[in-house]
Amino acid sequence: QDGRSGIQWYNGSYTNTEAKGEGLYAGDMNTILIIANQGSDSYSYAAGVCSNLMVTEGSISYGDWYLPSKQELHLMFLNKATIDVTAIANGGTAFVSDYYWSSSEYSSSNAWDQTFSGGTQTDWDKNSANRVRAVRAF
Repeated sequence: QDGRSGIQWYNGSYTNTEAKGEGLYAGDMNTILIIANQGSDSYSYAAGVCSNLMVTEGSISYGDWYLPSKQELHLMFLNKATIDVTAIANGGTAFVSDYYWSSSEYSSSNAWDQTFSGGTQTDWDKNSANRVRAVRAF
């Protein structure tokens, strides 16, 4: 389900986090690099929101969530209809036609995001307010 809307990518510092991974499963390492660079895993920015997510199903808690990489986010867009059905059936929420952050950094001041209305990926200022959708590998 959507984590938060109107959240910035960074935790207040324009720096090069080295979160350059764009492929499958790269989001996990990107999230670790972003948090290590930004000095906190607070809920005030995209990587922190995902890293702090805890979902309990039955008696099992899952806390291994991360901000998806550029390619992972694009695959989510391509499969959003299926993801929406599954999410709603399990008490979650559907994607909205808005911009979502990826964990893939473009530069010290910009990171990649994706619109879920048309599928375009762009590099936006890390201070911009976008949506967050956490993922986990299993």
